Amino acid sequence: MQNKYSIPPRSNPKWKALLNGEIDISLKNFFFQMKVTQVKNQIKNGILPIDTAVDDIVTLCKKFRSARHMKDDLEAIFGKDLVISTVVERNSDYKNEPNEDIADLNKKITFFKNALEKKTKDLKEKEKLILSLQEEVVLQKRKYEVLLNGVDKIKESKVEDNKNNWSFFKLFK
Repeated sequence: MQNKYSIPPRSNPKWKALLNGEIDISLKNFFFQMKVTQVKNQIKNGILPIDTAVDDIVTLCKKFRSARHMKDDLEAIFGKDLVISTVVERNSDYKNEPNEDIADLNKKITFFKNALEKKTKDLKEKEKLILSLQEEVVLQKRKYEVLLNGVDKIKESKVEDNKNNWSFFKLFK
């Protein structure tokens, strides 16, 4: 048996209180402490909006829910809001949690959709470039053929001239 707990939703005001410094607590999980401190500094310097920061921290907590001292830290922050249940099976994959926010999924869908559109746009531009290069090759090939034909005609005319000259000299023999 394993104790499993659910991460409080993003809408819980204690997330913002933690990141604004209203809740001053020494966290036991080093990585969590480091990330919270980093995000606090980014918020203070105006680099990161509070809502994005909350999203980042909640995602981190979901991802590393089974890390050492993470449960203790979250209990210290949220107290009764942290719902603990006993789970018989050993499935601790955070991605299969039923309370994963739809907003997270929508963000992921939007991200992948934008990436796909960018790749499609890049491919279309590359196709256009390849087509223009192919047209240029065909044009250069035609120019080369014209030049070769011109050279062949000049050679033929010189040969004819030489034949005519020889026939002229033959008259005097």
